Amino acid sequence: MVGKLKRLFMSKKFWKMYRTYLKSEAWQRKRRKVLIRDRYTCQKCGEKDRKLLQVHHKTYDRVFKESLSDLITLCKKCHKLEHNKRRRRRKKRKKKTTATSSGG
Repeated sequence: MVGKLKRLFMSKKFWKMYRTYLKSEAWQRKRRKVLIRDRYTCQKCGEKDRKLLQVHHKTYDRVFKESLSDLITLCKKCHKLEHNKRRRRRKKRKKKTTATSSGG
């Protein structure tokens, strides 16, 4: 993510827009297409309980205009694990950048 989009992504305004988008008909259509493409199956663990399935953004680079290849079906548990992995990577990068800029 670059510049302006990255700043927007980190803002409360972005998250408000994102929550609204997830309720939109456009998102619901994309979500259904992804679930059908992935045969209503978690692509990590194989879970098939439709009540547990969610559609995950693999990237937020094209959020609101994402292609179907940017999305994947995950169960609630795998979705949470995926976001936790992303947070850990972000923290690790931040630590590395801070250490580099402070000379250590």
